[in-house]
Amino acid sequence: MISDRTSPSSAPPLPSNPARPVWIPLIVLIVGLLLTAITTSYVAVMSRNKDQLRFENQVQQIHDSIEARLEIYISVLRGARGLFAADENISRAAFHDYVAQLNLQQHYPGIQGVGFSRRIQPATAAALVTAMQQQGLPGFHIWPQYPRPEYHSILYLEPLERRNQAALGYDMFTEPTRRAAMQEACDTGLPAATGRVTLVQEIDSHKQADFLIYLPLYQHGHIPANTTERRAELMGFIYSPFRVEDLLQGIFGSQTHPRIAFQIFDSKELSGDHLLYRSTLSAVENDNNYRPRFATLSTLNVAGRNWSLQCVTRPEFDGTASFNLAPFTCLSGLLMSGLLFTLSLVQAKARKHAERSTAELRRSEMALRHSEQELADLFENATLGIHWIGPDGIVLRANRAELEMLGYSREEFIGHHIVRFHADQDTLRDILDRACRGENLYDYEARLRCKDGTIRYVQMNSSSYWENNDLVHICFFMHDITDRKKAQEVRSELAAIVESTDDAIIGETLDGIVTSWNAGAAKTFGYAVAEIVGQPIMMLAPPGLNDELSDFLNRIKRGEHIYNVETVRRRKDGSLLDVSLTLSPIQDQHGQVVGVSTIARDISERKKTETERNELLEREQAARSEAEQASRIKDEFLAVLSHELRTPLTAILGWASLLQRGTMGAEDMLRGLQIIERNARAQTQLIEDLLDVSRIIAGKLRMESKVVDLPAVIEAALESVRPAAAAKHIELSQSIDPQATSMQGDAHRLQQIIANLLSNAVKFTPEGGQVRIFLERVNHHVQIIVRDNGQGIPAEFLPHVFERFQQADSSTTRRYGGLGLGLGIVRQLVELHGGSVRATSEGEGRGSTFTVTLPVSPAYANQAPAEMPPAASQDQNGQAALPASALKGVNILVVDDDPDTCEVIRRILEGNAAFVITAYSSPEALNMLQQHKPDILISDIGMPGEDGYTLIQRIRALPDGLGHDLPAVALTAFARSEDQTRALNSGFQQHLAKPVDPAELVATIVPLVNRANIIQPELA
Repeated sequence: MISDRTSPSSAPPLPSNPARPVWIPLIVLIVGLLLTAITTSYVAVMSRNKDQLRFENQVQQIHDSIEARLEIYISVLRGARGLFAADENISRAAFHDYVAQLNLQQHYPGIQGVGFSRRIQPATAAALVTAMQQQGLPGFHIWPQYPRPEYHSILYLEPLERRNQAALGYDMFTEPTRRAAMQEACDTGLPAATGRVTLVQEIDSHKQADFLIYLPLYQHGHIPANTTERRAELMGFIYSPFRVEDLLQGIFGSQTHPRIAFQIFDSKELSGDHLLYRSTLSAVENDNNYRPRFATLSTLNVAGRNWSLQCVTRPEFDGTASFNLAPFTCLSGLLMSGLLFTLSLVQAKARKHAERSTAELRRSEMALRHSEQELADLFENATLGIHWIGPDGIVLRANRAELEMLGYSREEFIGHHIVRFHADQDTLRDILDRACRGENLYDYEARLRCKDGTIRYVQMNSSSYWENNDLVHICFFMHDITDRKKAQEVRSELAAIVESTDDAIIGETLDGIVTSWNAGAAKTFGYAVAEIVGQPIMMLAPPGLNDELSDFLNRIKRGEHIYNVETVRRRKDGSLLDVSLTLSPIQDQHGQVVGVSTIARDISERKKTETERNELLEREQAARSEAEQASRIKDEFLAVLSHELRTPLTAILGWASLLQRGTMGAEDMLRGLQIIERNARAQTQLIEDLLDVSRIIAGKLRMESKVVDLPAVIEAALESVRPAAAAKHIELSQSIDPQATSMQGDAHRLQQIIANLLSNAVKFTPEGGQVRIFLERVNHHVQIIVRDNGQGIPAEFLPHVFERFQQADSSTTRRYGGLGLGLGIVRQLVELHGGSVRATSEGEGRGSTFTVTLPVSPAYANQAPAEMPPAASQDQNGQAALPASALKGVNILVVDDDPDTCEVIRRILEGNAAFVITAYSSPEALNMLQQHKPDILISDIGMPGEDGYTLIQRIRALPDGLGHDLPAVALTAFARSEDQTRALNSGFQQHLAKPVDPAELVATIVPLVNRANIIQPELA
């Protein structure tokens, strides 16, 4: 019976003793204050623990970020080591291209560069310095400069900007800190970091703490098995220098953890000498009275070296500390203790009043019994599930709603232990424990197991019924919240998905007002939630795209879905962003469209990649086209070169064969010899043209600038082409402006320019034609004009007439020979004089005009040209004529590994009355030198075994009287200007290029032997 069971507040009945002790309220107060103190202390400790955990997480982030970034940079060094493993002789250009591909500044911020330091023995140091200087580093040298067993100089360091240039050549092994790291890397085969150093790149006033990481590089690309082999096979080091502040700037950006200050030391000793980095301190932190809330010291492993990371909290950390509930807990406990104390007093008084009311309660018993039936009906017909359980956990009663909710019959449910119907045993244990303590439950959530095995979520309230301090039963009121829980789970899952995705997910009204904004949207567009929610979505539309947004909203209102539309949106900073949009309508429970869900995906990188791919394809196609064009020109040039070489060789070989038969008359023999000489000189001129082109391309063409007599230069050029013009009966004429007689320039190169233009005009002018040359003064310039009435230049070829290897007709049926070099050389030589050249033609068969414009400096406008040397009698080759006995009494040693060349030189010199000894190698020449003591040496340069440079050096090293002062002439096919300079620097007095003219050879020897007083006086 319900009427027989009462709550703890009414059972057991209080005795009627009015002198009940008053100390119970005091006990309640003391217990309440004690619980308050314990709870307050617990809350304070938990708050501090939470803040300490947050601090430790942020410190770990700093620690992991530094170690991870340095490991990436070490991987860069391993990649560079792999480059050398593939080819131990990587050139500086190849190394530069490799490092440029890494794009260090964009992909690896903080790294100062990637370098290569080679292990160098003293015997090879000079050669290495020369090689580096020839690779484009003219000032390269090994420093510091003092003798030592080996060097470890920096050969490559890319990118080669202002800072890194200062380090080239530096021997890092001379500095103890660097040497220690390099030795450790060598011995272990692993990356090794230095301690704190100052880089030689630190050339600015603001200097930072620096360190380096070395990766050993061994011969044959593998790491030897033991330390001894590693030291023996060490080839060098791949390394990177780091400026610590720049490194951390690359890792953390401009704001390095605003709530954490930290210092980094390069060892366990926390002193200023080992300090690598210290965070900038605020005014509060600089105050000596400031004490950080948390501090920690940890170790960073950097390429085998342990750094110390010391972190402390900043004032900003305390400002974001967890909200401390301890004061509120204490206040609440005090209030609750006071309230319980007051309630205990009131209860004591109320009990006395209740005893007086007992009689009235008995009179009300009949009324309660009458209402018992009403309560039973209410229990059975309630919409909430209700069941009672006894102290032993057996179900005593259950209403219809409870049975229907779980699917059991009354017999299957009542009389069974409640544990059978609870899905969580820990939850049930907690419910029973609290109920047995007299505690009522309010909105307590639990899970019940249905008959079919499914689980239903319920929210329960409970009340316990007691009699004589014994628990009679517990009444539970169940509200089924299964649908609500499932909805909450779905919402939680969706919210987690929305917040975790990198895509921007935006909710909007149909008017375009933003209602939701996820983390991906904040990251994509730069607006925080508070800045954008409630604002129009039009804020994201760049100018000109507002109509697009309006169209999207109109389509959504009609219930359409919009998928993967690529468009442009604007970020908070004003920059534009390529995005892919998907828009879906949001509908209410009645199916009405009430909003818009927009998913925006950043496709900037994809767009950028597509653009770069297209540009790369275009560049590749252009490069391929240029390469094909260059290949075609090269093939045509080689074909023409073959033709131009074979044609004179045919004449030379043919006439040589005819002359060997000995059946010709004197006149035919003379004509044959002239043809052979003319074709040989044509071949020589062809080689000179090719060498000029090579010098021009390499930028090594030398100019001897002085005041030039232009009319004399023109006359000399006319004389050089007059025989060819006479052969075709072409009239040559000139017109000289008296105001244009001199300028500053190289007379030889100016004559070459004019001779090439005249020769070109004569070549393309038919027999009986005219070629005229004009010299005019125009303001501060002179113009040299060569005009002919020959075949002219086609209009389509005119723009290419000065390009090297280009010819209007390169077919096999062309009428005129040549390599297409002459006009290209003309343009380059004119431009080296600061002038310009142009060609005009009215069309084929109407002649052509070439105009050279050269500047005339006012300082030289009226200055007389340098005097020309007096004319001397010359032979047919332009050399001053000397008597046939010009070398009488001269003992000459000729050295050349080619017997034919030796024979020709011997005959030329013997024809001038000299006594000639020949040798075919450097050792043989030294032997001849000691036996015959010649008066002069003529030596080739390129010989097997020992070359001419070594020979002359060995001769110069001999004692006086044994060849130390012997005059020497280098006669070689190495004809470049740098070859001439090297020959003279090696000890030769003169340099002659093969093929040499006999008269020029004799004319070169005579002054040398005259200075030595060797030629007999009557012939000198």
